[in-house]
Amino acid sequence: MKKIFTTLFLIIGLISFSQNKPSYPQPKEGFKRVDLLLPKLKNDENLQVEIKFAFEIEMLDCERGSFSIYPNIPIEKFGIGSSRFPYYVLESDNAEISVGNNGNCGDEKKMKKIYSNQNITYNYQSSYAVPFYIPKNWSLVYRVWSTTDTYTIVK
Repeated sequence: MKKIFTTLFLIIGLISFSQNKPSYPQPKEGFKRVDLLLPKLKNDENLQVEIKFAFEIEMLDCERGSFSIYPNIPIEKFGIGSSRFPYYVLESDNAEISVGNNGNCGDEKKMKKIYSNQNITYNYQSSYAVPFYIPKNWSLVYRVWSTTDTYTIVK
């Protein structure tokens, strides 16, 4: 009887342990995996993280640009089950670039970083890295927003 309980306990323990380690896919051709691990901060419960994508493009000095990810924004998937250890996948590197200028342009072009119009926002968490699968020539940028825990009632 002891052997049965020991074996059963061991099996349950192995199953529990194996479900706590997420499995992530390998990046597809032309893409890379970037892991965003945020620094540990005190009182991070009122912080939000805004993620954008960026890449460099040659533009005139007076031009400003941005891009939209086509056909859609990154897909959220999970390393375990349907809600644990999220990761984000861009399915293609198609980007619709928008460029504007102030009219006082010279002829000199230079490399400039442009940022995506779409973003991903989630609660600040620094306990594990969040993987992003993005095109090799793109980068991942983020900024942290502070919120309050008080709500204002609209009258």
